[in-house]
Amino acid sequence: MRRFYFKAAIENGADMIMTAHITYPRIDEEVTFGDGTTKGFYPATMSRKMMTDILRTDLGFGGVIITDALEMDAIRTAGLVPGDTNSAEYSVNIAEKVINASVDLLLLPADLKSPQAAAFYDDYISGIAAKVAAGEISETRIDESVRRILTLKSKYGIFDVSGDCQTGRTSGDLEAMVKNSTAVVGNEAHHAVEMDMARKAITLVKNDAELLPLSGSKKSIVVLCRLGSDEVALRYAMEK
Repeated sequence: MRRFYFKAAIENGADMIMTAHITYPRIDEEVTFGDGTTKGFYPATMSRKMMTDILRTDLGFGGVIITDALEMDAIRTAGLVPGDTNSAEYSVNIAEKVINASVDLLLLPADLKSPQAAAFYDDYISGIAAKVAAGEISETRIDESVRRILTLKSKYGIFDVSGDCQTGRTSGDLEAMVKNSTAVVGNEAHHAVEMDMARKAITLVKNDAELLPLSGSKKSIVVLCRLGSDEVALRYAMEK
């Protein structure tokens, strides 16, 4: 079923696909983890079989693949590659597997709010460059990703300072660019599609007390979530 959704998205013109850090032991190939002993399966993000053999070859996706956040626990705390999990070395070794799997954009959204964070990114970028220089990541593989990314930017007029959002061209006026983008990305029609997709993605496991759907007769509602920041999305969903 999951494969069907990806196929449908590709056939309907999806330009980008984001990977998930989930394993497929019945499909994927077993690997040896960073300690040199432990056997297991890489998250799909790092798997050449999942990204190249299945997504690129079997499903025919030629667009841009972007990772989900690479600081998530499924990547950072699993000991998948050599190095301390909080080190640039570990992140670089993860990047090697991800890039060689055929992923184009690596999402590692640590805030640049300290000298230590800046130093990490310096080491991260130079570490990946060293992998290329050593042949552990081929220049051909890098060129493939650059070509896909530049093609996508060209398609949406990012290199062109004339035109408007409706034609895929940006405006030279920054305020106009923001206004046009907000009108397209944040309009009610798109929000309606988002909500429809969100509703269809929900599975109700049980409703023994018949609390759902929520009604005005309930005076108090308590919702438990992972993070405080989840409140924004939950409050929006409940109000709508």
